[in-house]
Amino acid sequence: MRDTDGPIACALTATQLREQRERWHELGSRAGIRVDRTRHGLSVVFENLPRVGDELTELTQLERECCPFADWAVRAFGAHVVLDVTAQDALAVRAIHDMQDGFTAAVAHGSPRPVEQLATPRYRSRTG
Repeated sequence: MRDTDGPIACALTATQLREQRERWHELGSRAGIRVDRTRHGLSVVFENLPRVGDELTELTQLERECCPFADWAVRAFGAHVVLDVTAQDALAVRAIHDMQDGFTAAVAHGSPRPVEQLATPRYRSRTG
């Protein structure tokens, strides 16, 4: 469980944020299946294709650093790899729930939504 005493904010620079969003979008468009809202966050389901688990692990390592208010866990089983993004603090859970639209757009094949709107909570940024 993460320490939620810190701010509910993303610590990425604008360039890092854009690059991270592009990676999420690429992975979601290639292997994304669905996004499920849970009591404590989100579960994002991907096809267990080659390198999907590795890419999710890499992405979540950065997410743990920039969004430490959430727990980021990857689990694989059979044909699926699942990313669970969770928290116990109510404000942190709300921030995670606000990410749902971004993750949903990322897993939609051929999403018309701009990359800038993917997987970003609507909370303040530490960089501005």
